[in-house]
Amino acid sequence: GAHDRAFYQQLWETILGGGVWRGEITNRRKDGTRYSESQIITPVKDADGEISHFVAVKEDVTAHRRDEAALRETRERLLQAVSAGNIGLWERDLLTGYSHYSAEWKRQLGHEDDEVSSGIEEFGRRIHPEDEARVLVAVESAVDGSSPAYEAEFRDIYMRYEAQVR
Repeated sequence: GAHDRAFYQQLWETILGGGVWRGEITNRRKDGTRYSESQIITPVKDADGEISHFVAVKEDVTAHRRDEAALRETRERLLQAVSAGNIGLWERDLLTGYSHYSAEWKRQLGHEDDEVSSGIEEFGRRIHPEDEARVLVAVESAVDGSSPAYEAEFRDIYMRYEAQVR
């Protein structure tokens, strides 16, 4: 009862057509409790090229989904606290290059919300040229593990100095 007819129709059309189906299903244990299961179902063909049976690889992802939900809830509470406290916040994933600058951080530096992007190139553009070599060494040291943490102080060349920082 957790999935509608169209869900199962799409699954069967995929595997009966010779395709591989990947997805999540709400399944039921022998004791009746429900759980989330990630599945990959692959058709197996005989010597004539006809589908003879299917092989499924399944994984119980219930705990993973529960942890994801708890993480989303915690993140939402953090964002609410940051917003209520007028705290400018930024985060940067040095491995992927993803950066996030909160709307309050942008406001405090005199920027509109859409003036600052989330890519690693934004981070690089913001560093004053005289600080760049030192900051890049700090980044590399954090990524390669030779430093326990990323710590660097630098001038933001795009900061609008007329902005009021609280």
